[in-house]
Amino acid sequence: MTTTESKELQAESFLIADCGSINTRVLLFDVVDGAYRLIGHASAMTTIIAPWSDITQGITNAIQQLSDVTGRQLLSSTGKILTPEKNNKTGVDHFMLVVSAAPSLNTILVGLSADVSLTSARRVLHTVYAQEVDTFSLSDPRSEDEQVAAIIKHKPDLIFLVGGTDGGADQRLLTFARTVSLGVTMLTGTRRVSVLYAGNIEQREEIKKIMGDGIMLHAENNVRPSLETENLADAANMIGSLYENLRIKELPGLHRIASWSQYPPLPTARAFATIIQYFAALQKGQVLGVELGTESVTLVSASADHADLTIRSDLGMGHNITNLLQHAKPAEIAYWMPSEISHEEIRDFMVNKSLYPQTIATSAEELHLEQAIAREMLRCASQETVFDWRSGQRAPIPFRLLLVRGNTFTHTPRPGQIIALLLDALQPVGIFAVALDRYGILPALGALAQKSPLAVVQTLESKIMADLGWVVVPTGKGQPGQKALTIRIESEQKTVYEGDVEYGTLEVFVLEHGRSQVTLTPSRRFDIGFGPGKSNTVTLPGGEVGLVVDARGRPLQLPQDTIARRSLIRQWLYDMGG
Repeated sequence: MTTTESKELQAESFLIADCGSINTRVLLFDVVDGAYRLIGHASAMTTIIAPWSDITQGITNAIQQLSDVTGRQLLSSTGKILTPEKNNKTGVDHFMLVVSAAPSLNTILVGLSADVSLTSARRVLHTVYAQEVDTFSLSDPRSEDEQVAAIIKHKPDLIFLVGGTDGGADQRLLTFARTVSLGVTMLTGTRRVSVLYAGNIEQREEIKKIMGDGIMLHAENNVRPSLETENLADAANMIGSLYENLRIKELPGLHRIASWSQYPPLPTARAFATIIQYFAALQKGQVLGVELGTESVTLVSASADHADLTIRSDLGMGHNITNLLQHAKPAEIAYWMPSEISHEEIRDFMVNKSLYPQTIATSAEELHLEQAIAREMLRCASQETVFDWRSGQRAPIPFRLLLVRGNTFTHTPRPGQIIALLLDALQPVGIFAVALDRYGILPALGALAQKSPLAVVQTLESKIMADLGWVVVPTGKGQPGQKALTIRIESEQKTVYEGDVEYGTLEVFVLEHGRSQVTLTPSRRFDIGFGPGKSNTVTLPGGEVGLVVDARGRPLQLPQDTIARRSLIRQWLYDMGG
């Protein structure tokens, strides 16, 4: 260890608050025996709504619980963070805040083509916590007066205007701009609305003239400079800044928290994306992160130098759970149930969950129903993440590691059920590991990475993540019962297992303690990521489940016959330990 690292280890301690819509979690990181560790964590109810209307109260409640657990004084007698850390181990050196409790950014999308510019604009919008409250396009049958009335009705925080390729001269975009200008002007005095323009760069000056000096206009590079090119980064950065200014900074009580920290609050999804990209750098390959939250669903597909973030603020396993019915019918949810259930029972469960999001399943049937809902919710949310807009096709993205978080996963009693849920919902391919954020630590680590990457690495080395196991998904078509691949497992204890995996099956193999040499030899029509029929030997550590081989095919096909389908789902649950 270098002298610089040694000084850092002796000097730095971090307290990070993760403020969600329902609960606020605080986590304390410090040096133990020469390395960074998670010292403790605690949670309390978030207090941004009445009767508190002050985010500080929930944070201080959680910090006080953490003090009681660790025996370490963190707050002063006036309720402020003690900083910096004293020699007697009171206080901390740094306080950070990540937050997803802020309301969504209500946005109206305005553009020409629903299949081109508006599709790209929607991808930008899904990089922040936002709600698409209305959309104006060429296919919109409403008149200009009706669209102005819609702006007045929705009172949006943001109007996102896109359209046209660079160098074009489509006057219809200017017509939309005049409609937006009129609607926003009529709201003046009741609500300040921001307008973000990311369309044809040649029409930017005309757009500025139409908006005038009284409208807050932000102009960025075109999201679709040509039909073949998509450019989201500039608009995404601006919409991220708008979200922080219009939503996070307006949280009640945030001004008090700001005096505790030298770091600006970080949206939870951004912190999550940061740590997923961090894992991608460590893995030297693609990593997929999935957060199934109470008020939103977040997916991050990251490599070492880039992260694609998708936030669905209209979905979630809490207040937003009934929104799933706009995308999936009760029959599609019942499709995943191992036993009979009526559509009314499904709706009743979802309505009750939307009213009381903190409740957990109390019976096997409720657990299976919640997991069936989660399957459909992740399927809907992942359609954009795995969608190739150039080819217009859904294309599974191979990755090396799948990281998941959320109460639905942490409250699942058996790890095999978690893997089964993810395989059914995301239908991934290739060879990858699955890990669970059991203690809700990943966003905090994303914030910590900005200040101390060493602390992140050493905390992860302490095995703070739950390693669920490994998954192999061969691609290819076959007949049920046909051999898909041959597997040979040799443990460090020299125990050897050899066998075949048939097409249409889902099998679990136990990996003994330590590392095992696993040789996978697919049949000539099947591919595990190295080419049809090409084998490979990989070294895999054991996990809670072991090694799962999903040879059911892609896309996954379930029997149409109800009795046969339920029987098959029960068999898969049994195979996965569910």
